[in-house]
Amino acid sequence: TPCEHSFPTRRSSDLENLELNELARQLFEDEESTFEKRSLKLELELSNEPVYTYGDSNLLARAVNNLLSNSLKYSKPNTVVKIKISREKLNNVNYGVFSFSNIPKEPISKAEVGSFFERLYKKDQSRSDEGSGLGLSIVKDIVKLHGGTIKVYNEKEEIIFKLFIKS
Repeated sequence: TPCEHSFPTRRSSDLENLELNELARQLFEDEESTFEKRSLKLELELSNEPVYTYGDSNLLARAVNNLLSNSLKYSKPNTVVKIKISREKLNNVNYGVFSFSNIPKEPISKAEVGSFFERLYKKDQSRSDEGSGLGLSIVKDIVKLHGGTIKVYNEKEEIIFKLFIKS
């Protein structure tokens, strides 16, 4: 299906070597106080070694910001939102991984988790003030453009998003 989002198609001139620890550190510094104002603690766990990927830093920052924005909107107050950088192998391919975990305000079912990446999906359809419902589908498209994948896990009371970016 064609990409209908408002970000431009990736040009080779937009690609650069990226170090995920550094990208995460910059985003963390930009967002930490915003989370504190909403009674949330933003934590950052960096990899012990550099995690290099090749991609468009602006698009990846947009994907990460969409996930942070969701965490800000939907996290239970006085809880921790954690960003973690790691390396993982998936189907014998090495990836740099951005993980985001948070405790949602309301429990989320496995069926709802499966719908997260559908265009225009919103947990509560009657609420129009929560955004367009495009955020996660845009994240998925950006990660796909980078030859990666996104996975979401529902573990105990936490929701964990993992962006797998080819390294």
